[in-house]
Amino acid sequence: MTGKLLGIRKGFLWLLAVGFLLLALDFGQRYIYVQGAPRPEAVVRIGDEGPLTYALLVAGAGLDEAEMATGLRDLQYAQRVILQAFAGRKVVRSLYPAQPGFSVEQFEEALKAGEGADHLLIYLTGHGGGFNFGATSELNLRTDRIFEFLSAVKAEQITLMVDCCWSGQFALEMEKHQFACPISVITSTDAKHPAPFPVSFVGPRSYGATWFSFLDRGPEEAFRATNEWRARLQPLYPEGMGLLGTWGQKRPASDDQNVPTGN
Repeated sequence: MTGKLLGIRKGFLWLLAVGFLLLALDFGQRYIYVQGAPRPEAVVRIGDEGPLTYALLVAGAGLDEAEMATGLRDLQYAQRVILQAFAGRKVVRSLYPAQPGFSVEQFEEALKAGEGADHLLIYLTGHGGGFNFGATSELNLRTDRIFEFLSAVKAEQITLMVDCCWSGQFALEMEKHQFACPISVITSTDAKHPAPFPVSFVGPRSYGATWFSFLDRGPEEAFRATNEWRARLQPLYPEGMGLLGTWGQKRPASDDQNVPTGN
């Protein structure tokens, strides 16, 4: 019959062919996304004069290879932004699975290396459960342990950016500790919701990558701009997904000017 092939309408066959083509393209871009994930340099140093920005960037293992690829891509992007956004001396240390010695001990050693920095910036991205970070790999950092490390660090200021599910717990944990310098904690969601994490080239970038894209405005303004952008994405995600981050600040007890957590 006219318009049919083997009893099937040609229009339906065209739709079927387009569907298979889209599936193949999606599979291909996801394959490239994972296999082409970068391996950021472990240590980058730039500059001989001026204030020191020491950045410790950590990607915990994701739940699958695609999430791990996102963590690595976000680390490389953050590294590039930091090297461009800050003046003076810059040291960027990147930690991620598959590196020799990837562990809590390596994290602590890298953190201690930031002693005396004018700005100590820590970025954690990947799988987390609020009370820990990186639990699916050799790195299993408890939230309270992270702040024990930070409370012992001496720097002019500390910025901690955490992009994982239920990361708002980090801001709550901060309130339980005392620090030798002002600290700001930015999280990708509150303590009650998971956070969306991209797993391909298609779709919005992660909260952490978005925050870094605005970092030239300063950490707090970057937080506000990121939340404004994420609020526009609400229709793309199911109810119950945490899209808006939190911001908290704490100063040494002698300052007596602590700023409560908010969003």
